[in-house]
Amino acid sequence: MPRGWHDGCSYGKHTSPKGVLVKTKRILVPVDFSDHSKRALEHALDFVQDSGGSITLVHVGALPYYAAAEVGWTAIYRDSTAGLFEGMEAEQHRRLDDLAQEVLPDPVERACIVRVGEPASLILKLAEDHDMIVMGTHGRNALGRAWLGSVTTQVCAKASVPVLVVH
Repeated sequence: MPRGWHDGCSYGKHTSPKGVLVKTKRILVPVDFSDHSKRALEHALDFVQDSGGSITLVHVGALPYYAAAEVGWTAIYRDSTAGLFEGMEAEQHRRLDDLAQEVLPDPVERACIVRVGEPASLILKLAEDHDMIVMGTHGRNALGRAWLGSVTTQVCAKASVPVLVVH
């Protein structure tokens, strides 16, 4: 396996394992507002800047553990917290818009999506309408991934499109 490639994921490379430049039209960029996700967005820009492609930024706010485990995501729970989630969603959407304005030049087509739920599952669902996923990673070691889990690891394992992982 070429250096920089692991389990179907590319770590910081812009070429396929055979050295062929990957051209994509629709790239999904999951954003957690870390420096890693900002670098991922910059790499995604490299892919679409000359090809006229588009970038979709997505932020998935995970439900708090206690809400998912104890209360569940029921209609009653959604109704009782609707105002809270609407405010959080609006704030995260504003942050995505600001990041897109900062990193992406005006001619680049973009969309911003905010969702609440299990991040890896929602990213994989959105990826069905894209050619590639470009996402950042915090670079945890194997023990950290095993203990804490990793959205990036889950997405790489299950994605139906290529995934570029940027440190």
